Amino acid sequence: AAEEALRNRTSDIDYATAQAELSEAVAQIQTIERLRKKTH
Repeated sequence: AAEEALRNRTSDIDYATAQAELSEAVAQIQTIERLRKKTH
């Protein structure tokens, strides 16, 4: 049971990390698009 809880916690951390990386990537894309619109 403890092993399963640990595995679940690890997947939660992985999910949170993936979500943070994804939102960071989205923010970078939005910044690039904003800069592109300014130059054109």
